Amino acid sequence: MLVQGAKVLVNRKFDEELFLKNIEKYQVTVLNVVPPILELLTHSPMADPKKSLASLRIIYVGAAAVRKDMENAVRHKFAEVELIQLYGSTESGILVFMVPRKEKFEELLAVKPGTCGIALPGVKTKVCFVL
Repeated sequence: MLVQGAKVLVNRKFDEELFLKNIEKYQVTVLNVVPPILELLTHSPMADPKKSLASLRIIYVGAAAVRKDMENAVRHKFAEVELIQLYGSTESGILVFMVPRKEKFEELLAVKPGTCGIALPGVKTKVCFVL
């Protein structure tokens, strides 16, 4: 993000009120979060998509699976915000799957909630069932 000229805001420790106030204060447009923070955004009365979080355009979520009910709740509350799930691993060094941006892949966004998207360019994948 820094390479692209974006500002990056990092809090020293997590504080719900400060986190939400900083989104509004700095007009954050892209948010990278883990599922517990997504849950907070969905349930916190301070997280208002029409006021304090009106600047948000994209929420990236990764590091753990997102429950289907949570994904649906986020898409309902933040209807104008793109929710993009990421999947990767420590071993890969980068992300390997991503639900694509809607303006580029409109037809793929009919994916079921909870899916991890498509393999990124240059990534080969294999589905294995281990018993």
